Amino acid sequence: MAGVQKYNQFKIFTGVMGLTILVATVTWVYLNAERNNQTIRATQARADAFAETLKADLTNRKEAAKRMASRIAFAGQLDTDAFLDDSQNHLDDMPGNLAISWLDNNFIARSTAPITNIVANGRDVSAIGTDRRRALFAGRDSRRTAMTDPFPLLNDEGIGFLVFEPVFNTDEFMGGIVSVFSVKTWLEPLTPADVSTSLTLSGEPIFASPDFVSNPAKKIATASAQYLGNELKVALKPRAAFCKHNGQIRPKSGPCLQVF
Repeated sequence: MAGVQKYNQFKIFTGVMGLTILVATVTWVYLNAERNNQTIRATQARADAFAETLKADLTNRKEAAKRMASRIAFAGQLDTDAFLDDSQNHLDDMPGNLAISWLDNNFIARSTAPITNIVANGRDVSAIGTDRRRALFAGRDSRRTAMTDPFPLLNDEGIGFLVFEPVFNTDEFMGGIVSVFSVKTWLEPLTPADVSTSLTLSGEPIFASPDFVSNPAKKIATASAQYLGNELKVALKPRAAFCKHNGQIRPKSGPCLQVF
């Protein structure tokens, strides 16, 4: 009789333990999935915000160039000293712009900031390549801001492009302001440190974090913004620090990147 009682107690004990283990397992799986979803949502929110930040920053740069152009158009002539002062302030305030030149109505560079970049002056920018000619002519003919396709910059500056702001006095084409833009220098102060980042412009890769490919995160959050008729697409993968900060509800079980 005692043996039967002990056996029944053992069955009850093992049943309770089994149920406890089952509940714990189901709870872990649920919390694991929720933390994974939480990290995915947080990464997507970061991608959306990052794309908007980049668009706003590029728009601010364009508007600054437009204000410079308006002052020249209103005066009806170039004040070289004022242009160089404006341009240098622009370069100081907005990392990513490497140089700014005034082009005359034949697209010859006549004044350039920084003033140490004297080699640029006297160059026919439209003759450097067909894509630059296309962008300059498009800006002149449409009277709107235009940009080149991405191209490799000199001196290991990575990928960049030119942005051209045409200047008209009434209907007379005076020339315009052209900016040399470096993607790498632009992104350095803007890119979040806890994610791996990739950027394309109209489908062409223009930037990637060194660990973007090797990052084991399986889910990639993407977002896009339009700039001068081109799609700027952001892709983000979370790093370990991002997962740790944005997925606190999962039990500790190893790096979240392995299951993300």
